[in-house]
Amino acid sequence: MVELEVGYGLINIVESQSSGDLLERIVSIRKQFALDMGIIVPSVHIRDNLQLGPGEYRVLIKGNRVAGGTLRPDYLLAMDPGNTTARVDGIPTKEPAFGLDALFGFHAGHARKPSLRALPLSTCPPLWQHT
Repeated sequence: MVELEVGYGLINIVESQSSGDLLERIVSIRKQFALDMGIIVPSVHIRDNLQLGPGEYRVLIKGNRVAGGTLRPDYLLAMDPGNTTARVDGIPTKEPAFGLDALFGFHAGHARKPSLRALPLSTCPPLWQHT
């Protein structure tokens, strides 16, 4: 059994009534994996867990935690491709797909500062990748 537990701050990403598309993404990934690899991935049970922090999530297989992390759905994730010379403020973190250094801290609704134009920014839904 595969489970995804989310903190209360991530419920809007999961619920399709709140314009969340996580459920559709999981279905699509399971289908694509079955077609490409010939392996049927079990259904993923998603539930909220009030013991987790608001932006925390964790993935469990047969009740054992195998992955997890913290998302900030109202912020952008800034990643330095290696050529940024300006100091950028934010909350240090790791980009979950490749483990690169990154920063949370730019509210998704705000305009980008001129010093950030060279940084690739990502919103929360693409960050549901985890290695």
